[in-house]
Amino acid sequence: MFARISRNIIFVLSFLFIGSAIAEEIKADTFLAKDRYEVGGRFQFSSQAKSGATNFSLTPNVGYFIKDRISINGLLNTQYSGISSKVFGYFGLGASYYFKLEQQFAPFVSQNFTRTYGNSDAIMGGSTDFGVLNFLAPNVAFKTALEYNYNFKQSMNEGLFSLYGAFSIYF
Repeated sequence: MFARISRNIIFVLSFLFIGSAIAEEIKADTFLAKDRYEVGGRFQFSSQAKSGATNFSLTPNVGYFIKDRISINGLLNTQYSGISSKVFGYFGLGASYYFKLEQQFAPFVSQNFTRTYGNSDAIMGGSTDFGVLNFLAPNVAFKTALEYNYNFKQSMNEGLFSLYGAFSIYF
């Protein structure tokens, strides 16, 4: 008798757990909707083989969804260069488009336009990111992306590719 009751309790709890997990995945799509906010930041470490430069950077950002799956962002990047022992970075505005959410994953593409600070001459440039957003919880996600950085003083084919990871919280 006790085995039958415990088996039924386990069945009900399993059903509730699976149901809540499915509900959380569906609910996560609502965080990429119009009038929602995104607050996050990324941590990036890069090394350039040609120059031997090693950079460490931190980039907090804030975004607002102007339409479902389309956000505009403001960002502030701070970097430390190991080769010049100099702190520099960039600030800018960008836009992101998130493709349809599949399970807890949403591919995205971002375009940022930036201006550097901390250098002797300010450089206008930008970056294009291609990545995947992975919801770890209904409103917390981890992003991984391939980023292409460029500046408008050089030709587009002299840019720098890098990978980054970022956490975001959606309201």
